[in-house]
Amino acid sequence: MANNGTKVQLWQCNGSAQQMWKLTVYSNGTMKIQSQHSPFRCLDADLNTIANNGTKVQLWDCNNSTQQQWDLFSLPNGNTSIESNHPPYNYLDADLNTINRNGTKVQLWGPVGGTNQQWY
Repeated sequence: MANNGTKVQLWQCNGSAQQMWKLTVYSNGTMKIQSQHSPFRCLDADLNTIANNGTKVQLWDCNNSTQQQWDLFSLPNGNTSIESNHPPYNYLDADLNTINRNGTKVQLWGPVGGTNQQWY
């Protein structure tokens, strides 16, 4: 089981439980993204730095707060962008400095439209 504050990172796909997620839609249309490996932990933006580019994305006890609510947007190429529902509404982003390596940091960043902000 993952602890609160466990960092979210990119890793080569291997089908393990820590790479599987459950999406739950709230009545306001936003979603929570819940870990299948640690079912009581949700994708969470660190409130200490949430207004800044590079905000840590982590696992945290699911609590329905806005830093754990996400909006998904379908893109014309079939991918999806994922936006935080907590102001300033930044996007889930893979760190370009290490994007081709296991362990790449997943963070929040302002919209840039790059493939590092697209998910499928």
